[in-house]
Amino acid sequence: MSSFAADPYYYGKVYVDRENEDWLTAFTEPGVDYGVCAQNKGCEAVGWIDNRSDVEIVSPPVTLPSYDSIEKKVIDKEYVQVIFSYDRINPDGKRAQKKNVIGWVESASLKKQKFATFFGSDPEPEECPPTEVAKPSYKPMKQAADLKRVTENQNTVATADAITPYIGKCVVNPKALPAKYSGEITYDTYVMPHMSKQAVPNLKKEGGKPVTQEDMVDIDALARTMYAEMAGCYRHGLHYPSAVARISLNRANASGRRAEFIHGPHKAGKGDISKAVTSNYKYSAWNRTLADGSRNNSLTHALCPPAPMNSVMWTGKPATPAEKEIWKNTIRIATEAVLFPSKFKSRSSGFNQLFYTSGLGRPGWKQVYPKVEGRTLDRNSCMQVWQD
Repeated sequence: MSSFAADPYYYGKVYVDRENEDWLTAFTEPGVDYGVCAQNKGCEAVGWIDNRSDVEIVSPPVTLPSYDSIEKKVIDKEYVQVIFSYDRINPDGKRAQKKNVIGWVESASLKKQKFATFFGSDPEPEECPPTEVAKPSYKPMKQAADLKRVTENQNTVATADAITPYIGKCVVNPKALPAKYSGEITYDTYVMPHMSKQAVPNLKKEGGKPVTQEDMVDIDALARTMYAEMAGCYRHGLHYPSAVARISLNRANASGRRAEFIHGPHKAGKGDISKAVTSNYKYSAWNRTLADGSRNNSLTHALCPPAPMNSVMWTGKPATPAEKEIWKNTIRIATEAVLFPSKFKSRSSGFNQLFYTSGLGRPGWKQVYPKVEGRTLDRNSCMQVWQD
């Protein structure tokens, strides 16, 4: 499905749907990433576009089989040629400038509409009024809402940064995986021995209460689940991993259906969220084998994510910048979902469903299209949400 399905040959202004200081790399040719481009004579990166860059599409989309460095396999991706400009100060304090440069980018991160970032300090985007008459820009209620949003986002980011060193430890050797996983619940057998000994940072959560070890376990289990379930879809937007977290919270809070979503026995020290996501056969990421009996690679992703505390990740190699970016945003989502649930739920008001699949039908059920932070969950290959 084209990123611009309603108008697949769209030419004109677009916006990069990325978090602040997350960049989309433009290359001199389509269908490449850093690794592939380095091996192609004449190929080079020509710019790093962010959510404040001026970007216009100048070509029809081109679909090419491309090696995906996140999924570690060849998949079809859509690319467009763009002309872009930016003038910014990068986190290292150096100025970066590009003016009317042409390059190819994957279209997955481009949107016709400008959305607010999930965790940035940007105010909510405004649609330009269809009039040439100037209107007063001072809007007290909106400015108060923007300030509240900025403050809450900064609190989430600061808390997530403090939690990051404690979350996501690689608990298997990716170069010598167990021939057969042991124990009743994989998370409990392999991750809980580490988490039960992990220190708890001195932090506060919603309501001013201190963060507990149970909270840390919930964040860790949710982050691993989101990463393993949706790593290949982060490039389509953070609304997809966020939807996994929202459904996880819905299941954990479905008191009348608890027995349906939480199966034990679980080790002491787990909250309802970690129990809901790691119960057997509730999330495919934690299944030990696939339907044909072969190894489930997604489980390795969950047991050895690209966390900073790990010298290597599930690939057996150090995490790339793209994978580090994914994990950074994963921790932010998980932190907000567990510690600041009111803020997290406000991003997806009315999202009460309990089931999703990825690219599979669900006979007799109705597919629905909830929104997270204004973005619609409409890419079936990533997520189909069902009303039972």
